[in-house]
Amino acid sequence: MSNIVFVLLCDFVVGAVSDSWRADNKNLLKEQVRIPKGWAVFGSSPSEFDKPKQSNEEPSADGAIHIRSKVRVNEFFIDATEVSNEQFERFVEKTNHQSDAEQFGWSFVLEYLASPKTIKLVDSEEGIGRVKGSEFWLGVEGADWRHPEGPDSSLDGRESHPVTHVSFRDARAYCEWAGRRLPTELEWEYAARGGLPDSPYPWGDDVDDGDLNSWEGKFPKENTLKDGYAGTAPVKSYEPNKFGLFNTVGNVWEWCDGGDDKKRPMRGGSYLDSIDGSFNHILKVSTRMENSADSTSGNMGFRCASGPINRATAAGKNSSEKLRNLGQETLSEIAAERGIEGLREFLKGSGIDADVATAKEIDEKRAAKKKEL
Repeated sequence: MSNIVFVLLCDFVVGAVSDSWRADNKNLLKEQVRIPKGWAVFGSSPSEFDKPKQSNEEPSADGAIHIRSKVRVNEFFIDATEVSNEQFERFVEKTNHQSDAEQFGWSFVLEYLASPKTIKLVDSEEGIGRVKGSEFWLGVEGADWRHPEGPDSSLDGRESHPVTHVSFRDARAYCEWAGRRLPTELEWEYAARGGLPDSPYPWGDDVDDGDLNSWEGKFPKENTLKDGYAGTAPVKSYEPNKFGLFNTVGNVWEWCDGGDDKKRPMRGGSYLDSIDGSFNHILKVSTRMENSADSTSGNMGFRCASGPINRATAAGKNSSEKLRNLGQETLSEIAAERGIEGLREFLKGSGIDADVATAKEIDEKRAAKKKEL
């Protein structure tokens, strides 16, 4: 039997929102950006296919979310920047957290950034070696968030750069300590687009209109440093998008909530990806990949979110589950904007088998049934 959706066209009372989005100077937590509710364009068009080249970074089956869809998003909050080394250090000071890379004793480092001493050790009989097929990735003993390129490196001068060599589990632990959470992919992309739903970049449609931290030159040996950085850039580099978010494309991959421990999503690309997709990943707001929850490397970071969770409705769920994910407030807003017929069309387009009726129509149906009895 189909579900019956009761849509009452009236104002909705919004409950109190947690204050976890507020600044906490003691813990170096910055005030988060309020992202307004609205319609989010989620995914990429076929012309934006993200097919990685020359990379050990394993994407999902199709490399990007190719099905563009519109999804209703309620208000939430998100960090303006990626979490910095300085912020993560405060977390470790307070909790004695030991990252996955520290526990494993090694992590992946881009050869271009490693010292000759480190490269020699990696290639020795005692060394971990390189990634087969992507030899520019080195397995470096002693590489972790404090030592981004290995034991002979440090964070000196990089306090404001994004923390790297953090796993999904490390990122989630930090967010929980901060009273926040990882953003969902839907939230991340909606915020990353900065109110420009049909544009491939945070600043608009023209690739030349904005700046970002990407690889410029012949990868992996030559980097022109046109963007000013060989590796990571400070978290407040370049112009923010219209929502006030920095570096949503390039710099470091950002962990998002979702998937399972075998495949956790990351968004945005990093400093070793390309703006035109000629190598590694193409840098656009729809760019994504997946990795295991314990994976770490010198181009993985994150930012936090807070507030009610927004998720894209997963394909294959039954109508009841989909309706629960949408929520009564969202259904009411759609009906208010588009009318009952518009809501019916929306549900049909979302693959939801449901009857839609106003309170008046429900009363009329009940009266008709009583007459039948």
